[in-house]
Amino acid sequence: MRISEIARRRIDGTFLVDEWGFDHDLTRVVGSLAALRWSLLTEGFGHVPEAGSALMVIGPRVKLSEPFVVAAATREETGRHIRVAGADRVGVTRGMARRLGAIPHDRREVHSVLRTGAVVGVLCARHRFGRPGPGPVDPAWIAAALELEVPVLPVAVRGHEVTGRWHVTVGAPIVDAGSGPLAAVDVSEAAADALVSLLE
Repeated sequence: MRISEIARRRIDGTFLVDEWGFDHDLTRVVGSLAALRWSLLTEGFGHVPEAGSALMVIGPRVKLSEPFVVAAATREETGRHIRVAGADRVGVTRGMARRLGAIPHDRREVHSVLRTGAVVGVLCARHRFGRPGPGPVDPAWIAAALELEVPVLPVAVRGHEVTGRWHVTVGAPIVDAGSGPLAAVDVSEAAADALVSLLE
């Protein structure tokens, strides 16, 4: 990344922003700053396809940084950007989150972004009453991936906001055992089980 090239594009207005507000140059700059703040230990990123779509199911959802840590780890390990659904509700302003790749918390938006060949991340729900471990995975996210025959990857995140040390593990793709109306529920449950295993 050349700062001079990024600065030139800002000045002459040729920087790239997509229809969801994703600013490629700004994301590269912020990613470089994040690398100074966080210490990332990564495993399993060979499961992320070099090209084409993938759906990352991220859990557990405990702190504020999980979506951004996974985004940084994905860029570092694969050179690809991850578009996290609902990250505009977590920790930063909606406008800034959109510029860093967040997309709306909506199945139609997830489906549309997956169709472009992007990597999309979705967050597990939070457990009620502070239970540990990953919460349930919304089958609507899974249905969007299954409809497009996109691999579903469990992504376990462990770390601490204060120390800045994070461990991100990508598991093997979840195999869809069927194509009926309950397939999304089955894969959702399998993804949650895979996350539990990755976190053990």
